[in-house]
Amino acid sequence: MASVLASAGFAPAQTERSSAFGSHYSDFANGAKVYRLVWDGKESWLVLQYCDDVQSSVPSIWSDVALFRVGREYAPKAGAGVDGQLFDALGEHVSSRAA
Repeated sequence: MASVLASAGFAPAQTERSSAFGSHYSDFANGAKVYRLVWDGKESWLVLQYCDDVQSSVPSIWSDVALFRVGREYAPKAGAGVDGQLFDALGEHVSSRAA
């Protein structure tokens, strides 16, 4: 994912890991535009979100780009199908924003 985002000018910005259920997220920013990849460890959701105007003092509006329910056994090697769909959704979204 980082290579797709880097080609569109996005760089790693913030990562937060929660000890509860292994949930975490990573942000990739290009100015006020941010993609966020979220792993919800409790419910086993993998979510790619986008916000085109992140401001630290104002609650930001995030939109879902891709949402996948995966089993608790999810691992990158075992989730090749989900990973492919995630990359496809990201590529399409990045391309649509560049136009």
